[in-house]
Amino acid sequence: MDTTAKTQMIKARANLILEKSCAFFGALALRLPLVDRPEIETAQTDGQSIAYNPEYIEALTAPQRKGLAAHLVLHVALCHHTRRNGREPDTYNEACDYVVNPLIREAGLVLPDGALFPLAEWDGWSTDQVYTELMKRKKQNPEGDETQPDTGNDENGDSGPESTTAGESDEKEPGGSGATPDTDNAAPAQSDPGKCGAVTDSPAQGEAEKAQAEADTRIAVQQAAQIAKKAGALPAGLARLVDEIVNPKVCWVEILRRFMDQTAKNDYSWQRPNRRFIHTGLYLPGQTSEELGPIVVAIDTSASVSPADLQDFAAELTAILEECPVSHVQVLYCDRALTVGPVYDRGDTIELDWQGGGGTSFAPPIEWANAQEEPPVCLMYCTDGYGHAPAEPEYPVLWVLTGICKMPDFEGAEYGEAIDLNN
Repeated sequence: MDTTAKTQMIKARANLILEKSCAFFGALALRLPLVDRPEIETAQTDGQSIAYNPEYIEALTAPQRKGLAAHLVLHVALCHHTRRNGREPDTYNEACDYVVNPLIREAGLVLPDGALFPLAEWDGWSTDQVYTELMKRKKQNPEGDETQPDTGNDENGDSGPESTTAGESDEKEPGGSGATPDTDNAAPAQSDPGKCGAVTDSPAQGEAEKAQAEADTRIAVQQAAQIAKKAGALPAGLARLVDEIVNPKVCWVEILRRFMDQTAKNDYSWQRPNRRFIHTGLYLPGQTSEELGPIVVAIDTSASVSPADLQDFAAELTAILEECPVSHVQVLYCDRALTVGPVYDRGDTIELDWQGGGGTSFAPPIEWANAQEEPPVCLMYCTDGYGHAPAEPEYPVLWVLTGICKMPDFEGAEYGEAIDLNN
């Protein structure tokens, strides 16, 4: 094992702790053991350790190593290691970097050359929103010649004009230590499109283990914030981040994606083994890609669903359906009577519009879907939440609440899952 690179990483973590404005990062970094992995491109974390390529670490400056460590622990703080949910890993890493790096720059830290920074119009976007935009751009420009967001770094590794260099030399006293865990079960090597540390999937298996991993992360973030406050500095962006992590609001986009992941889950086949685990000697079945049936989207036209809500929902639904092997999307409009709307094939841009109507009845769209020769994969019902549904159908139902009715007050159905676009 290369001791020079490990000593440099130990110093980087210690310097985060010693600098007041970076104590938050340091407290989190000390929780993650350091792992020497020369086969990976740069560095990476799976939420349980920080792995690094020794040659890459030695080529960085001391300020860059400190920024790298902070970058990796923010991936963990934001639970990027538990929330990829099958999305394309390189694009997901890019999206994560666009969210993480502005916080690193706000703290006055320097990142390795090539670090990604978001476009101005992406300010305040979540990882899911950035990922959706990146996937849309890549589909529109498959050759990769679209205009890229700012990398934010010049040839000297300065993270743009808005940041300052919180520099130090390698001669500072090292602090902390990092035991090297057994690497037999280490996360697989992950490419690093942002060139300043990648995030890989957590080894946690199943929803229960992932939920526990995220709960442990929230506790660690809260403790790190307390340490930073005692040190006398917690940057405003990090303070907001801590509040969002410790007191999370459930994002409707995340719920919608999870609903689609669960609904559109393909069968598994041994004829197409999961390539992700082959290098470990494990041959596990992979998902087949056979096309699924249609999705029905019902729109409540009782004049209480705003055009802005529908536009947001349609944009996100369009992006998600491009990733799911459904045959088509059937749109229905309904107040008390049903109007059969357009059909959208995969790759089309879904547009939702309506003419305001009278009262609400949930029955006609569900009865229409029940009567079709090919039942839908699922039904999504955009509604203000005031109405009553017929008996539960055999397919999953997602209630998308868009009006003043909030989920605790939604009594329109005793089945299905509900999300609140106003949350």
